[in-house]
Amino acid sequence: MGNFQKGKYRSSTTRLNGWDYRQNAVYFVTICSYQKEHFFGKIIAGNKSKHDPDFIDTAAQNFAPLREYLQPTEIGKIAYQYWLKIPEKYPFVSLGEFVIMPNHVHGLLSFKRKERLEWQPNQFGPQSQSLGAVIRGYKAGVKSYATKNEIPFAWQRKFYDHIVRDQKAYHQISEYIQLNPIRWKQA
Repeated sequence: MGNFQKGKYRSSTTRLNGWDYRQNAVYFVTICSYQKEHFFGKIIAGNKSKHDPDFIDTAAQNFAPLREYLQPTEIGKIAYQYWLKIPEKYPFVSLGEFVIMPNHVHGLLSFKRKERLEWQPNQFGPQSQSLGAVIRGYKAGVKSYATKNEIPFAWQRKFYDHIVRDQKAYHQISEYIQLNPIRWKQA
């Protein structure tokens, strides 16, 4: 076959070459809405009540204690609720800091599996219970809800990931996530 099809039908991957994404690790992910449209809501300042049904206080879940909050749309609420459900579907995943922003989601996902203590090279074929599978499941759940409820919504095709290598990086990324809404208001 020659090189005339190179890059034409397959997009390049953003994943780390040779890394097994089923591996026990902490992953920082960013998932964007299609064309970065503000599907999830808007960042607001003020003292909204925690009893207001349109208020998501991530501090109540010990995630991203913020002075700024998201006033979510219906799909923003679902994105938040479905993120919290990731460990139910994938019991080997625990959640770290996360935040739902108007057009993207940032989060830390920790993979801890007893049977995956040793690194194994990536295998060709479906990667069940990998980071990609977890993110696909999350994105599919949110999209399915939107479709069933006739809510205009779409995800960007890919997602960004970063393998957190040490405690210092973990704390820096956690702080970045916590401060993201404040930075949003300043932008």
